Amino acid sequence: MNGFHLKIVTPQRTAFDGEAERLVVRTREGDTAILPRHAEYAAEVAAGIARVTADGQTRQAETGPGVLTVTHEGTTLLCERFEWK
Repeated sequence: MNGFHLKIVTPQRTAFDGEAERLVVRTREGDTAILPRHAEYAAEVAAGIARVTADGQTRQAETGPGVLTVTHEGTTLLCERFEWK
């Protein structure tokens, strides 16, 4: 599979920890898409809707504010709230 490791964590739980093909989140600069082999990146995440594509299916979630980091090891979204729709 052509993907990247994605971990989504809130203060209460781990909402996702696995392989993803795409992540779209709202940052202060606007919607940002993370794809495999994305350059290292860090951004402040605003409250809004996130879309996670894994295993060919896209799911949406409501997110609270947080931080998004992308490294060669994987992508991490730390946010106050992440609720799957």
